[in-house]
Amino acid sequence: MKNKIIAMLMASAVIMLSACSAAQEPAEAEASEEETTTVEESETEETTETTAAATETETEETTDMNLPWAERNGIVFESLQGIELPASDTIYQDGEVIEEVVFADNPAVYKITGITVSEPDEDGNVVYTLDYTIEHTLDVTIPYDVADSFSGSTYYMQLICVYDYYTGTVLAGTGTYILRDDPVVATVEYDGNVYEITTSVTEFSDECLSNDWWDIDDNTWECEKQYAMTWQLTITAPADYDGLILGIFDQDYDDEEDEEEINWEDWLTYDFGEFDEDDNEAYHFTLVKDLI
Repeated sequence: MKNKIIAMLMASAVIMLSACSAAQEPAEAEASEEETTTVEESETEETTETTAAATETETEETTDMNLPWAERNGIVFESLQGIELPASDTIYQDGEVIEEVVFADNPAVYKITGITVSEPDEDGNVVYTLDYTIEHTLDVTIPYDVADSFSGSTYYMQLICVYDYYTGTVLAGTGTYILRDDPVVATVEYDGNVYEITTSVTEFSDECLSNDWWDIDDNTWECEKQYAMTWQLTITAPADYDGLILGIFDQDYDDEEDEEEINWEDWLTYDFGEFDEDDNEAYHFTLVKDLI
């Protein structure tokens, strides 16, 4: 009888143990499913967030590229009136450069003396007339044993050029070989619009305003010449185009990589592309519409 009771108790224990095991299996399965679901949801959320972030970045980049060049590159506009930039001088005797002389570090001074815009013509174009002057003083000290006179001199500085606000393209330069004789015609294409812009030099003069010299001592003498270079530009553009920019490259800025990339013999068609901070610091820009 005792053995039967023990056997029954053992059987009951086995049944209860089996029942407990059977009861645990669904609970573990449910926990596993919940854990899997949680991981899958987390991965889905991360994927969604990553995709959204990538889409947002692409959208921002696309939006940025659709902005005008000047806005996209954070171009800073300033007054060019009275701005002073470096200039360099050379003196000659009978066609030969005179070396071993000392030049004073005098800048070129830029002055916009007038700007007007006409009424639209029958083709819907207006004409901007821009007058500006660059003044510079050549001041050179010369030892008598190097030269007691000189027959000629030249001075070099950057000239005002015309650019496009929307694409950054150079519309016209005022270098001797570009604008002295023939008009320059450039085309701007932006946001489905096409604008034809023509720039011409209508007046030009280069005057020596004064020429003085004096002895410093028995061995050295000094010469001072004041120059004024005057330009008048006319720019013909559609009346609904407002993207004219005047700009000057600061020749003190030295970036050999940029110098190599730009073909200066054909720089009229050069598109600035994307500026970095160094590029921005190399130019001085002003909006024509702010001058009217």
